[in-house]
Amino acid sequence: MPAIDETCYRAFDLGVRAVNAYNLVLKSVRFRDSKIEIQNTLFDVPGRLVVFGVGKAALGMLRAVFNVLGARIDSAIGCVPQPTENELSDEGL
Repeated sequence: MPAIDETCYRAFDLGVRAVNAYNLVLKSVRFRDSKIEIQNTLFDVPGRLVVFGVGKAALGMLRAVFNVLGARIDSAIGCVPQPTENELSDEGL
């Protein structure tokens, strides 16, 4: 049986991962049939695709959007607090 402190740490870690901006966007955004699907709603993309994010979670959200949409994005703007080394690395995901 794991120690109480280990169980608490694991529960906290799972909770943090569940609300991680990167993970939430990956679960919510898809690209299919030349359309963007966000939480089961389809949006046509007739022209340029510009994405933007603002706030503490924006870096993770933008990274996930780039992961899903990649070369389909024409440009992006992000306004975030100064990120940590961990947030800039792949480990920050």
